[in-house]
Amino acid sequence: MIPTISIVIPTRNRRDKLKRTIDTLLAGDTNLFEIVVIDANSNDGTVEMLREYGDRVRWLSERDKGEYDARNKALKLVRGKNLLFAGDDNVIYPSSLAEAATHFQTYPDTDILFGGAYQYNEDSDGIRTLITDKIKVHHNFLPSVFIKSQYPTIMSDAAFVRRNVFDKLGEFDIQITGGDYEFWARAAKAGMVIRQEPIHVLDYILSPDSAVMRKKTKHAIGRLQIARRYGTFSDIMYLLFFFIPEQYLIEMIIKYLPVSFVRSLRKLNWKLKNLLA
Repeated sequence: MIPTISIVIPTRNRRDKLKRTIDTLLAGDTNLFEIVVIDANSNDGTVEMLREYGDRVRWLSERDKGEYDARNKALKLVRGKNLLFAGDDNVIYPSSLAEAATHFQTYPDTDILFGGAYQYNEDSDGIRTLITDKIKVHHNFLPSVFIKSQYPTIMSDAAFVRRNVFDKLGEFDIQITGGDYEFWARAAKAGMVIRQEPIHVLDYILSPDSAVMRKKTKHAIGRLQIARRYGTFSDIMYLLFFFIPEQYLIEMIIKYLPVSFVRSLRKLNWKLKNLLA
């Protein structure tokens, strides 16, 4: 039986978080989807854990050139008509997969479907804080939407993509930090049909070892590369004079200030953003 959705999970040395993600998924209707894990040669027992799942999880473990190289490898392995690229620490709601499958059946012209996520921050002391439970539905998907990351951001981990979109646009660009947003901007520029529904796909958890937290400035500079390819002069100015300095400042605050103080600043920042969103 061909699964409706292939859930692709790149990972490396995050066994416990990966197990939580997989176990949450396997509690749902496994006839609807397949799980494909692309492991970057982990040495923390990840492979041994994956073997325990038997044929319930398909996986590959070998060296790669990063997350987007892992995603590209998965394109050669998946069997599903639609793909969801998930983080290894996401808590995915199996019910959202059925909602996405229904959408693709109802709207056969949809190329990419975005749902949404409840966002949490998990500090180094293990305390988890809800950032936002708002799922803002966008309707006009210009490249700028993916370049600027305006709040609440459109979540890449909540994106369902028809397999044939990659036949039309090519693979993820492994040379750019934030290759997922480059792909969405490329899709928007090419005129792909992109829609969003208020589907709670997952709980998105930002922890200290998340790549997004460790490489904020690098990701912001990656957005500048995307803007030069697909954006406008206004997008470039926004990134240069607001977004990149903001991300650098956040990275320095996280790196050098006490956890409790950083958490208080975050709570205030998120409260203001949620009021304005």
